Amino acid sequence: NFFNGCDLTFDTLLHLPQCFIGKGCSDWAYSYLHYAAQQNLIPYNTSKEYTSPLTRRECCELIANMLNVTSGSYTDLFKYPNSYAALSEKAKKLDTNTKDVEYTDISENDESIKLLSSVGIINGTDAKTFNPNGYITREQLCTILGRIFKLYPEFYNYVSDSLNNTITLYSDDLSISPWAYDYVYSMSKLGFVNGADDNMFLPQEFCTLEQVLTIVERTSAALPSYPSKL
Repeated sequence: NFFNGCDLTFDTLLHLPQCFIGKGCSDWAYSYLHYAAQQNLIPYNTSKEYTSPLTRRECCELIANMLNVTSGSYTDLFKYPNSYAALSEKAKKLDTNTKDVEYTDISENDESIKLLSSVGIINGTDAKTFNPNGYITREQLCTILGRIFKLYPEFYNYVSDSLNNTITLYSDDLSISPWAYDYVYSMSKLGFVNGADDNMFLPQEFCTLEQVLTIVERTSAALPSYPSKL
């Protein structure tokens, strides 16, 4: 499994640099991963290379775990009763319909997929299919983040109002899917995601483990900074 009992021990903290280097961590990601590990946001025992693309299932596991940690209700990985209750309550207040998950290609242990899907943070490829082993794309990740922040409207408005409203369009702007368009630019504006070289966003490019962990760390650091949190 992606998470394998990620116990944060003193010995683990001492050897975090070797852990990152041994799994191919890029230089730019080192400090983000180091902080993410200290915050229980990173799976220590995964054999996955940090530069490898992340599946949709793995992405859900990281995001659901982040919400659990951020809410202060972190007890055990894959157990999200507090996060589910809090997210469902926020969704109801914002007139976001919660829904039963009926995907035929996930297992009964895919609690993270069920949690995020039930409140509309992530959708399947159709009503019955989630494609858990497909890779998460950059525009899909922006959409997940944007939908999370919609559950924190006070935070989102607070940060948005403090930023310059001028938006520079990416040179591959027309390649961004319509359903992801606003989320890509809002998350870029808020500084949670960055473009690539030559002002490209590369919306359909797959996200790597270290890229998603970096964004998870940024998001986790931002959410508690405003009183409206889980």
